[in-house]
Amino acid sequence: MSEPDANSSYFNEIGGDLKGISGNISGGVVNQYIITEKSGLEIRERSLIPGSPYLGLRKFEAKDSNKFFGRDRWIIELTNYLDKENVLLLLGASGSGKSSLIQAGVIPALEDRWGSDRFVNLTFVPDRNPFESLYGCLLAKYRQSEAQLARSEQKDTLIQVIRSLKQDSRWLIFIDQFEELFTRTPKTQRDIFIDSLMQAIANSDDSVKVVLTMRADFLDKLSPYPKSLVTS
Repeated sequence: MSEPDANSSYFNEIGGDLKGISGNISGGVVNQYIITEKSGLEIRERSLIPGSPYLGLRKFEAKDSNKFFGRDRWIIELTNYLDKENVLLLLGASGSGKSSLIQAGVIPALEDRWGSDRFVNLTFVPDRNPFESLYGCLLAKYRQSEAQLARSEQKDTLIQVIRSLKQDSRWLIFIDQFEELFTRTPKTQRDIFIDSLMQAIANSDDSVKVVLTMRADFLDKLSPYPKSLVTS
């Protein structure tokens, strides 16, 4: 492909579905070829979507699912896994994209699969008090008088919340940055919350799914707790 002059189109059609892009960069020519079903005219005339899909250091959330690419295989595998199992513990290095994979990939896929009319997404991080974090999360979907139950800080709190509020919906309880239980939450509250979580897992059917993301270097912190949580 010859170097385009100043008046030539930046986009050159080669023929068929194979397109060529040529441009002048610092005195040199770059040639790229892409496969597309769109004609050159359609590509040149289509509207530009403003904004970048790159979020920098921010996490992708469920509302960003249309910008989230490159993890299709993992989305399919984890969604299929949650069709069969009720608990998923996702481990990875800090900054590896665990939260984005669940929020912008798995959660929208589950909502599509289960139906948005019955799907309830409860996403929170433990922070200093995981019961308060759950309470704040519930406030976005339920009345204050209903969500108040989450603040009782008892071993059966989560199962009582589920029995009282879930009704015929399907719940996804996503606890992001689970390692905060070991870095920010006092041990007494942490132990009660984990006991409460285990009771909820043991006494719920497949209409309640629990997903946890945690830094892999914190896995040993779970060793004193029930094996069913560690091996999920």
